[in-house]
Amino acid sequence: MSFQIAENTLRKSIVGIMALVFLGSFWAFDRWPEELDGGDSLGYYIHLPSYLIYHDVGDYEKTLTGSAKYYTRVIVEGERHFTPEPAPNGKRSIRWPVGVAIMTLPFFIVAHLFCFITGMYPADGFSTPYMLFAGLAPIFYVLLGLWFLFGVLRRYFSRKTSIVTLLTIGLATNLFYFTGYHNYMSHGFLFALVAILMHRTVLFWEQSNAKNAAWVGAIVGLIALTRLHDIMVVFIPLFWGVVSWRTLIDRILFFVKKWYLFAIAAFTGALMLVPQSLYYKAISGKWWWYAYGSEKLDFAHPHILGGLFDYKNGWLLYTPVMVFALIGIFRLKRHVKDALLPILIVLPLHAYIAYSWWCWFYTNGYGSRPMVDLYALLALPMAALFEPILRRNWSAILLSIVLVGFSFLNIFQVWQFEHGILWSQFEKKAHFWSVFGQTKHSMKALIAMESDEMQPNSPESLVLVKRQFENGMEDSTGTMFTSAIKHGGKFGLQMNDQEFGATMANEAGTLPEIKSGDWIRASVWGYTKDSEKLRDILEEASLVLVLQDNQGKVYKYSQIHIANKINNPDGSIWNSGDTNRWGEAVFYVKVPRGFPSNGVIKTYVWNPNREHIWIDDLSVELLRKP
Repeated sequence: MSFQIAENTLRKSIVGIMALVFLGSFWAFDRWPEELDGGDSLGYYIHLPSYLIYHDVGDYEKTLTGSAKYYTRVIVEGERHFTPEPAPNGKRSIRWPVGVAIMTLPFFIVAHLFCFITGMYPADGFSTPYMLFAGLAPIFYVLLGLWFLFGVLRRYFSRKTSIVTLLTIGLATNLFYFTGYHNYMSHGFLFALVAILMHRTVLFWEQSNAKNAAWVGAIVGLIALTRLHDIMVVFIPLFWGVVSWRTLIDRILFFVKKWYLFAIAAFTGALMLVPQSLYYKAISGKWWWYAYGSEKLDFAHPHILGGLFDYKNGWLLYTPVMVFALIGIFRLKRHVKDALLPILIVLPLHAYIAYSWWCWFYTNGYGSRPMVDLYALLALPMAALFEPILRRNWSAILLSIVLVGFSFLNIFQVWQFEHGILWSQFEKKAHFWSVFGQTKHSMKALIAMESDEMQPNSPESLVLVKRQFENGMEDSTGTMFTSAIKHGGKFGLQMNDQEFGATMANEAGTLPEIKSGDWIRASVWGYTKDSEKLRDILEEASLVLVLQDNQGKVYKYSQIHIANKINNPDGSIWNSGDTNRWGEAVFYVKVPRGFPSNGVIKTYVWNPNREHIWIDDLSVELLRKP
């Protein structure tokens, strides 16, 4: 009895510490008032106010009008951050499943009753109390998941290992981001559900009865209701404890003999999917319907290496501590052999499905967010690796230092994300290393982000070898050349309806001076009007520089946006640039090894979205270190 009391006290203490960390981050980052402005977060949440308050499921006009009153971000007049998609029967559909909304329902009811009873805030589903309790919901579920995970860990590992593993999962992985910062996504909820599933799986195989079978089935069903792709977690209870061919045969015979337990689990799991089926029936006329439109899984062309290592949200790049979990799989048989086969099945299958998605780098998040769903399961091999290390004082101290470093890096990079220094979902190698460890962004970093070229540390020290091109836009015979808006000379080039402009290239064989390691400086001046400003940075016109040989083989292709360089001294990645003034966009490209002297340097302005921009005084120079 005293042992159990001590265990419960320890568990409460550790989970309590994590509660303070997550709640402190939640308040410090202060993102929750804008968490439901649009995108995935609103997609998960919108089911609640549309069904319970506005009663416009299948239309959502009233719900979105209510939501729009609380937008905190600037949007184009007449547009919204969120648009439902057409369904087969003429209604409008929400692609995001209802699982997150169902788990948020108790928190929604508390907020609604508070608003209704006190009258302090509108009972409209989007005022401050609703936003607050929607943000607290995933924190509650993650803490619940940590509670159950700690219990599972303590069945197989020492107190020290269980504590260290739990803190590592909570602080050194992107679970922290999806709990304390951008938290109204499905992944924190799924982390908790998988932890509870593991707990119930252990109980089921210790005592195989109808109650535990119903629990296992219900949890698997709720996971599928939250994110259908995660249905493969069903292999956790199915193969838990299967460690040999003999035990596999025994498992099959078990389900043949006690088929009713399998039937109970299947029934409760299917029952959990009924709300989603009813929703699909209401908005599409079909009991089950693929709501994601043109967004598909491409199993023939998965991006597994990219999903794991790419600078665009690569899992192990942004959550490197999970390498310990992968290594620990090789030690898992010594500690939790019952979990080995489920992990060997679920982990690769989950990664294969996740990285077969059309957007394999998963925007709207920090790091590879689908992998967060499995962190409770991966805590077991992580603990298996930590257990022998923590038995020795010197290795325990060394491991603690490493884990503290990973935790600091993780939290620091989330802070960078919050302050517009790191943008993991669209990250490139040059920018990642330009801002690594930095507390401020810079124009040099912004250019590295767009061009994927590390910029020279001291460009002013480079010596001019040759001014390769100059274009003052003085060809007054073209209809797009105007004297009304110009930077230098008599004319500027208006590119409102042009996709390409100011194209220049040297003749092959006219670069005998060029050497590997030289720098090419490309620049152009730009101007936009406030009344015609394109606010989406990713749609702005770009200055492009291409290095290729005389056969057309491309050695380098780099580009930077033009308008966002105008009066943006700090190089903010969110600043789309100033208006009604000229500004210069300039970047450097290093000549790659092997670039031939008979190669071609080509530059032009690319305007695929027909931004209303004027350009002038484009130049390309060849520079060299003295």
